[in-house]
Amino acid sequence: MFNSTRYETDAFVRHMFFLQLSEYKPCERITDCPSGDPYTGFKCMVGYKFHITMENTLIDGYVSEKLFNGALGGGIPIYFGASDVGKYVNEKSFIHCDVSREVIDEMRSFYPRRPRQGDRPFLFNYSSSWPTDKELLSWADKYLRPQLDPCVKRVVELDSNDEDFMSVLNEPFILNKDIMSGVYPLKGVALAYNLLRNLDTGNDFVTVPERVTGKRPQKGPVGSNSFIKRQPKKRE
Repeated sequence: MFNSTRYETDAFVRHMFFLQLSEYKPCERITDCPSGDPYTGFKCMVGYKFHITMENTLIDGYVSEKLFNGALGGGIPIYFGASDVGKYVNEKSFIHCDVSREVIDEMRSFYPRRPRQGDRPFLFNYSSSWPTDKELLSWADKYLRPQLDPCVKRVVELDSNDEDFMSVLNEPFILNKDIMSGVYPLKGVALAYNLLRNLDTGNDFVTVPERVTGKRPQKGPVGSNSFIKRQPKKRE
């Protein structure tokens, strides 16, 4: 589940949120999203009410394509990452899981980076040479469950109230019209904003799908693109 020295423990936020939200309603992971093409990557998200679009790490000013793909997919993105994300996009248009930086820093202290590449052990007690998935999840859960509870509750609220759901969905995604000036083109939002500006998605940069298209999503372990399925409309 977590076997790469490239990631910080911040990546557990996505895993734990997926599991916590699945206690309310089953979530699915899309496994056939096109990769390498920012102009089509969001299309596999069409047909879902919510998109788990969380960064691998918390770094202020770093907003990747994940959040933008969620908006383009026509659902409500659920985001964790840059605490200053509101500088780039409208925070009323998505659900921001604002995990305490103190909690993130404490979790990182159990998996410190080393000056040289090589073994990078976890600094908590576990049964063998590497923690089992159960041990990792148990360790992460005690830190993150209280932090993620408000975010899960917000998803449940919106999923249970169509009027509130549509109110968030209809919020404009981009409010800062000067986002391409100054230092912003040096950040990850530049490519995504160009995409939003050029696609025919309406003035609010939001598409609302009428039906599910593409292949049927496959269930699997949590990843970046995880969703609650949009219920199909009944025909009269």
